[in-house]
Amino acid sequence: MKKLGAAITAIIVLIVVCLCSCVRHNEDILADKYENIAASAGYVDTDGHAIKQSAAMSGDDGDAIILDLGTARTFNSLVLIQRTETITHIAVETVKDGVTTVIYDKDKSGSMIFCDFDSNVWAESVRITVSGDKWALSQLSLYDLPPQACYDTVLVSADDIIAGKCDDMSLALADSIIVLSDLGYNSYGNIYSKERATEQFISAVDILKAQLEVLDNSDADIIAALNPVYDPEIDTTDDLKYLRYKAMAKFPYALINGMMSLAREHGLAGVSFDLTDGLDEASSQLYISTFFSYVKMENPKFKIFITADYTRGLQGAIKLGTAASQIFRQGYSVPECADRILFKSFSQEFYVDIGKIAQVCKEEYRNKISIISDSFEGEAEIRERRSYLKACGLGSAADTTIAPIEEITGSQSK
Repeated sequence: MKKLGAAITAIIVLIVVCLCSCVRHNEDILADKYENIAASAGYVDTDGHAIKQSAAMSGDDGDAIILDLGTARTFNSLVLIQRTETITHIAVETVKDGVTTVIYDKDKSGSMIFCDFDSNVWAESVRITVSGDKWALSQLSLYDLPPQACYDTVLVSADDIIAGKCDDMSLALADSIIVLSDLGYNSYGNIYSKERATEQFISAVDILKAQLEVLDNSDADIIAALNPVYDPEIDTTDDLKYLRYKAMAKFPYALINGMMSLAREHGLAGVSFDLTDGLDEASSQLYISTFFSYVKMENPKFKIFITADYTRGLQGAIKLGTAASQIFRQGYSVPECADRILFKSFSQEFYVDIGKIAQVCKEEYRNKISIISDSFEGEAEIRERRSYLKACGLGSAADTTIAPIEEITGSQSK
């Protein structure tokens, strides 16, 4: 009976630990790094009477949470974690010396909500008006996040560069630009493209260099996206995963020499590989990490970018967490050799995705990770996400290529 009791106790402890772990997934990872100014604030009702925090953390559509900070404090961001996921809009007002100012007024949703106030706010009290049916919060945090360096990667197609459709502001802020084209490599590691893709790529790079010069950003790295391309004259299959395996594992130096030549001839800083389906097996990681090691031995300054696009298939938050676990699996040098790892997801739970990635990523690799946002999400949303990523020690990226509307709506509904 004692053994049975001990076993039952162990099972209960395990369940509790698992539940706590699940809760942790929805927590704000900034809480471990920065002071939560709201933690020492008092909560009051609309008449100014003190109330318990628990009473203030739920309400009906249009109800407000009012925080009395005691003395004037500086802050620049707000994090709300929902229990109900019914919130649709957040408005924030501050009071300083009797003057009320609206500092935030936007539609927001998701189990975790991040509000960036663009600049530091100095206030004595804060009023947060919440829209949504019978909403409830499990956490409210105010932060004064310090300015941090944040790299920005822009993904742009060769077609858009040639057509003059590139956003000047994105290019001016970028420290690296990935040029997407049909240029790639075949199973023997030879740089290969169909029809006139090579000429198109070269023309796009020349135009991009001139544009960066005008924008006073000529130091930005230009990265060529290289992915396997079926060459009907020599390839025995059009399975792109197999083509990548054969080129990287069987003919690595042919591919490396081709990459290096391309970079020298056109002033490129490196290449980018789409590994969305390349890190799901240990065997794939083994040959990919070995290939990356060969590249770095050949030229340590040659940059390797990895992109992983999870806009389709499983929900973004689940898929990103799985992918991050695979990429940072112990024993392989993919994250060690890669200069930047870029994740993309249409998940509505953007901030939960970030928490999942941060949990499995070693601290020394965190500054290599960027999260890709699509230009259709809007400049304001991308700017807000960038602020959160900066605070987490991660980087941001923007995909300026135009995705067909059916791909966007289809992936969001999955």
